[in-house]
Amino acid sequence: MKRILILFCLLVACEANTANPPPTVLIPEAEMENILYDINLLRTIKSNRFGGEASNEILNNQYILRKYNIADSTLKQNQTYYAQSPKRLFAMYDRIFKRLEKVEDSVNILSQKEQEAVEKRLLLEKERIAQKARDSIYKLMAIDSIDLFKWKDSLGIFKGKDSVVFLKWKDSIRVSRRKDSLSLVQRKDSLAALKKADSLFRLKKVDTTAVLKEDQEIKLAIF
Repeated sequence: MKRILILFCLLVACEANTANPPPTVLIPEAEMENILYDINLLRTIKSNRFGGEASNEILNNQYILRKYNIADSTLKQNQTYYAQSPKRLFAMYDRIFKRLEKVEDSVNILSQKEQEAVEKRLLLEKERIAQKARDSIYKLMAIDSIDLFKWKDSLGIFKGKDSVVFLKWKDSIRVSRRKDSLSLVQRKDSLAALKKADSLFRLKKVDTTAVLKEDQEIKLAIF
């Protein structure tokens, strides 16, 4: 950048006429330095395309003229006048160069900060997307867990129902066995009663036979 500024000074000096009288409207040296600083700053902004297309429409030569409230011819006359003193012009550009260096350092710092901010935003966005994906996975896992619990509960209900049915079936078997046992007891009782009745019948028959024999013997004895 310093070489470009020096070359610019040399070109202006070569184009300038020697021993030109001061212009009608002389711009003070400090103000002229500020004007030259702004001109070079605008060139730097345009060359690096800071501000996009809007900077080309706003930051131009007319911007300088409006800022310092001077005419274009007045600016050109003063540039020619100061170019007649290369030593003084070089000193002005040396100060301008130092100021531009500070601006460049500031721009680099701002660019670095902006880059860091962009990277941070990208990192946060990636983390947000990753967290959203994790939340979706956790949500699906929670739904699956709820479904699993419901399935287990359903299975438990089925098992409970099966247990009730099994118990009822066991009770039915017990009842059937009890009925069978009662039927067997009743059958045994019936057989015992029949046997007893048969025994009594036989005893009665024997007694009847004995009585008949005794009656017959009595009759025979009488006759």
